[in-house]
Amino acid sequence: MPIRSIKPFAIALSIIVAAVAGLAVWSLYTQTPQNVACTMEAKLCPDGSYVGRSGPRCEFAPCPGSPEPVPAPVPDPGPGPGPYSECTSDAECSPNATCQAIMGTGTVSPDGGTQEYRITQGECKLKEGASCGNDAGCLAGLVCHSGICTSPRDGICGGPDDTSCQKGYRCIQSCGPPVARNDDPPPPWYCEVDEVAARPKICPICLASTTEISTPDGPMKVKDMREGMNVWSSGAHGERVKSTIVAVSRTAVPSTHRMIRLVLSDGREARVSPGHPTADGRSVQDLRTGDAYDGAFVRSAELVPYQDGYTYDILPAAESGRYWANGILFGSTLARPASASGI
Repeated sequence: MPIRSIKPFAIALSIIVAAVAGLAVWSLYTQTPQNVACTMEAKLCPDGSYVGRSGPRCEFAPCPGSPEPVPAPVPDPGPGPGPYSECTSDAECSPNATCQAIMGTGTVSPDGGTQEYRITQGECKLKEGASCGNDAGCLAGLVCHSGICTSPRDGICGGPDDTSCQKGYRCIQSCGPPVARNDDPPPPWYCEVDEVAARPKICPICLASTTEISTPDGPMKVKDMREGMNVWSSGAHGERVKSTIVAVSRTAVPSTHRMIRLVLSDGREARVSPGHPTADGRSVQDLRTGDAYDGAFVRSAELVPYQDGYTYDILPAAESGRYWANGILFGSTLARPASASGI
């Protein structure tokens, strides 16, 4: 073959070999998600500019002015059975839920000391009327009745023969104080959800005998306290105030009595009867894991056996009637008027 014919052929062959090799390399890189090498192509945009290929799929970049891709919508989880965790505001919960531990500041004064705190976390709990799967998913104080978060009580009624309660409720009598006084009014009757009314009734029978009460002279066991002694109570704004004990109680309990072992996130712990009033007007049995309480969060609240034959309580003269037991602020079962919250 003449030399003049060989040279163009060799050049053409070299171009073909280089193209095949380039195609093989391009194919290898485009199938590998790391270190992607895209071909040097350009696309003409409507405004006259050019865009190249990029990304793991080597797609052309959007032209200037092109609408941004719309991300797929995140489905709303809805009310669900709850609870949800680690919220700091209602905005982080579904529309049918509320952040149980609302952010805020305040003070707590166990054993006479003052400690600033800030609530930064909580649990999303379902509001009244939201669909639920169990009581734990509902806001504290509500119960899951017929799949809906519902207030367990619906007004006052007249007695066991009263039929005025709405469907699904029955008329029952609340607990009185552990020690009855001659001038105490009879415990009121109220309409309560059937499921709750059918549960065994555990009235507020006070504190475990080993509970220590905060006093200006240091902690003292509740069973050793007497009228006229001084304790730390809380004032109108939560500040600690020295107060005199005006009433004490020692109540016999059955061998089957159980207490709630309440443990807070900062390590404070107390054993309290389920119906004992909290500092914020609820009962201890209403507290759920994750609830904000007394400057901390409830780590656990479980029923445990009680080995002693008596429970005890005190009433400070301060208007709030509250006191610190094992460093946790509680209300008193002896406070007037008689509480209807202990069930």
